[in-house]
Amino acid sequence: MKKTLAFFVFLSIFSGCAHNPSSVKIIFTNQSDNLTHLTISNGTDSVQLTAKENNSETKDLRFERVPKTDGHYHIHIKTIGKDTSFNWGYYTNGYPFEKSINIVYKKDTTILKSDSYE
Repeated sequence: MKKTLAFFVFLSIFSGCAHNPSSVKIIFTNQSDNLTHLTISNGTDSVQLTAKENNSETKDLRFERVPKTDGHYHIHIKTIGKDTSFNWGYYTNGYPFEKSINIVYKKDTTILKSDSYE
């Protein structure tokens, strides 16, 4: 019994420490005709998304070079005649909580939804 318990404790500790994702999948859907591009950054690396109207695009935002600190995502939206920037989300110790971030851009709304690791 003690060996079984020790095994499960070891397995829990090992699997918890082994979870250090090196990227977040960004899934972007553009539902507007006025978007030039959207950029999402973790402060070190960034991806630029340029999906045309009613199309989607997927890219990975890398975390290998992010310092072992806490931070947030910075999102910059460039449209015809207007730029908008805002901060969103959170990562800790240089690693993301999310396995993916879904972004839906509409003419007057940006919808963000993250899928976290369990």
